[in-house]
Amino acid sequence: MKKILFIFVLSLYSIQGFASSCPDGSEPVKSISADGTYFVFNCGDSAATSSEASSSKSNGLLPNTLKQIKVVKDWEPVADFKALKEYAKQVPIEEFRVRKNKEWNCVDRITNVNPYPDEDSHRAWFHCQAYVHGLAASNPQIIGDILLTWASASKDPMFVIPVTKSGGYNVAGYDIPSTIGTFAQSYAFWYDEIEYTPDERKRVDSYMTKKLIEQKFPVMNYGRRPCDINNINSIFHKDTGTNNCGNIRMKVAVGEIMLGFRLENQTLLDKGHDDMYVVHAFINEDGININHASRGGNTLNYSWEYTYYASLLAEIYDAVGYDYLEHTLPRGAKVHEYLSFNYRLLKDFKLTAPWAKYDVGSMWFPYSQIKNLSQEEYEKSDNGKNVYRWEDGDNEFVKAHTKFVKRYMPELYTFDVKNYMGSNFNESPNFGVHPFMLHIGNNLIEENLNTSKIEAMLQKELDEKKRIEDEKLKEKQEENRLRLKKNAEAIKAKKAQEQEQLLAEIPIYDMNDEALILNLVQAEFFEISPPNQQNKNVGWETHKAEIYGELRLENFQIPKFRPLAFKFDVLNESRLSINVGELNAPEFRPFTRHQASLQKECGLGLMNEYDWMSFVSETTNMKSARNQQCHYDYFKDANDEEAWKLFQAVLGGTDSTLNYLEESVER
Repeated sequence: MKKILFIFVLSLYSIQGFASSCPDGSEPVKSISADGTYFVFNCGDSAATSSEASSSKSNGLLPNTLKQIKVVKDWEPVADFKALKEYAKQVPIEEFRVRKNKEWNCVDRITNVNPYPDEDSHRAWFHCQAYVHGLAASNPQIIGDILLTWASASKDPMFVIPVTKSGGYNVAGYDIPSTIGTFAQSYAFWYDEIEYTPDERKRVDSYMTKKLIEQKFPVMNYGRRPCDINNINSIFHKDTGTNNCGNIRMKVAVGEIMLGFRLENQTLLDKGHDDMYVVHAFINEDGININHASRGGNTLNYSWEYTYYASLLAEIYDAVGYDYLEHTLPRGAKVHEYLSFNYRLLKDFKLTAPWAKYDVGSMWFPYSQIKNLSQEEYEKSDNGKNVYRWEDGDNEFVKAHTKFVKRYMPELYTFDVKNYMGSNFNESPNFGVHPFMLHIGNNLIEENLNTSKIEAMLQKELDEKKRIEDEKLKEKQEENRLRLKKNAEAIKAKKAQEQEQLLAEIPIYDMNDEALILNLVQAEFFEISPPNQQNKNVGWETHKAEIYGELRLENFQIPKFRPLAFKFDVLNESRLSINVGELNAPEFRPFTRHQASLQKECGLGLMNEYDWMSFVSETTNMKSARNQQCHYDYFKDANDEEAWKLFQAVLGGTDSTLNYLEESVER
């Protein structure tokens, strides 16, 4: 047996040598990559060490063409965020994660990195990471608050503490970078839905950029050497640390790509493409990820869950005019071929048997435990039940890969995918955003069509695709140029249409240049007694004082206007905040009795849990304007004349009251 193994190892090295021979017949020079995480081979006098250089024809890998993609101005991952958010509210978080959150207190655990992830706490951290991803889909501010806490800490909590115990398993070395990667994805996606002050935004952007850039994926745990990008079989070697070219790097890479687009940071985008190239170098010419296929009894769950990134990236790149499903991976397979194989793998888990038998990283669950099961038996096994919702047929696959299915497997698209919520991976610790979130944000009308219309439309698209594929090669470059131009014009036109629609949602405002200005009847504040200046609790409370006067409108007045008030200092916004708590002046009790129902209707944006109610007369923030419109509509329809008049007076008198505070009370 040892002799056979020795011959097998020698054969791997001979394959490697053959694959790495130079065009002139000389032997390539083996060196370490620039970041020290994998081997590269160079011919002749070349001194290049980047992943792009290592993918030259000398080693059989195709160039890293994704490096040609550049950041764009004002990148947005989806066209219709309103539709996306409405859909996100309907997606359930798995009941098990909800139940375990009560035990593990997930948001606090992740925020404070306590307990620090180790062998005892990894399971809780892993599930909590998924739970927070699920929460962020309907409340992105949770991700924002966690990132702000990390970025503001005197000592960075997201730091990998080296394992000193001989043979100790470096759990944090896996969990910390993985969380940085998936939270970067979520942050980039929900960026505009997270409220920060300008200083906080700058702090978090800088922190997340730094954390991503510093990820170098060192060999850890049971490995002693990095993956060899030139030798796809190198992952089978017992000394290779496969996390170096596997899931940690993939999660960070997609975070780098998404945040690179969002921050218009080309360096970050390029690093993401370099990192992802390393991972993709271990997908063979048939579209099989050998790193995942070799995972013993876990061959299918590793292979299936990480396919989600293919469709997530297809939606991301679509926003910049690049067809990722037709992208060619380093060893020649196209992305859609990779997804096609994994669809077949769901139907026959033994397709990865030639690699799964090596049990890479899965000694606790070897392939021998499942290799003799039938497909039906495997699906009913404990492991199989956790991989896929088999009882729902193709629904889970179609939900994960809708764009791919519509183009390459339209016969599968025979149900209302938008309303299917049975997937095992509505939330996952291994990706920050579900690909269907992006798909629904770009295809809402299409996803609401009935099945027959969808099928007819898809057939038309297939016919058009066939026609294009039959055209001469010399025409294709011009077609691509025109397509990109058309996409840019469509995006521009759609943004203009969205602006008109948004203004229709907030009739209490007019637009002046880019600012929204309150168009209601103005009230005037008249002083009765001088203001009593108050101490400020936080930096955005300016000109804070108890004031006493009256508000006069055209047809009525508020004779006693005695709030504790301040100017809320927020960028490009005129906002007055007054305290309406029960311990303050009685004239604000009409507001107090509506507090709970108002918060339920409109959220906490302008009426928070500390009894501060805000009024916005001018802003560039559409979210603030929508929230103010919600308050206006609420009181108008509340059937409470006293509260309605008071609200009109205070909102109409916002500018006058702010002017009085600025002139009469020190900042």
